[in-house]
Amino acid sequence: MTATNNQEFFREGDWVSGTSVWDEKFIGYVDSAPKLEGGAILVRITQCDRKRLINTLVQTREHRLRKLVDSSPAVEEDWDGLIELALITHDKEWFEELTSRMLAAGSRSGKDKPGGQPRSSRSHPRITGCNLAPRED
Repeated sequence: MTATNNQEFFREGDWVSGTSVWDEKFIGYVDSAPKLEGGAILVRITQCDRKRLINTLVQTREHRLRKLVDSSPAVEEDWDGLIELALITHDKEWFEELTSRMLAAGSRSGKDKPGGQPRSSRSHPRITGCNLAPRED
């Protein structure tokens, strides 16, 4: 990720925390980001100290935002839930990202399988026999 003048570039989908122009603290994700540096950023609020703003769009500037850390799930059930959601939504890219991150996390910790062996994608109950082709609605 590149940054200019100690400011981060924000992309659609990035999780952020920040303050609105009215000094309301919030957490949300970038709904739309400007193509040019210095433009207004639209953030969909998911948590806020002013409850009525939850699930609304707020316009803010880069200097009022901080990108949240992209953390990995803590336990196997969290991975399973996210992978299942990727399967339900037929999001092949997200599914592949999650399974590779899950396998990498398992190989570092060695806790996924008794005996210290990380679980392979072939042994994941939701991975075998799945169809990730886009649905024709």
